[in-house]
Amino acid sequence: MGKVEYSFYRLDVWKLGMSLVNEIYTITKDFPGGEKFCLTSQLRRAVISVPLNIAEGSIKRTKRDFASFVRISLGSLMEVMTCIEIAFNQKYIN
Repeated sequence: MGKVEYSFYRLDVWKLGMSLVNEIYTITKDFPGGEKFCLTSQLRRAVISVPLNIAEGSIKRTKRDFASFVRISLGSLMEVMTCIEIAFNQKYIN
């Protein structure tokens, strides 16, 4: 049984989101253990919601519906940026 090709696999924005997921997972591996259930968890949940919402929105019937999911992804991206700022301020990253 071969891999099914969904339309979101061809979206550059989805590909970028997946690359960001990989980057964040790599970065957060080095966060202090005390952040496992706080900043690490929040950052990972926020970053995975970026490509997840793009993928989900890609099957919606209208461009307006898809745009709504893209806006949700953008909100998640703002969460990621804020978490990165916190990690920087706490000297977990440079």
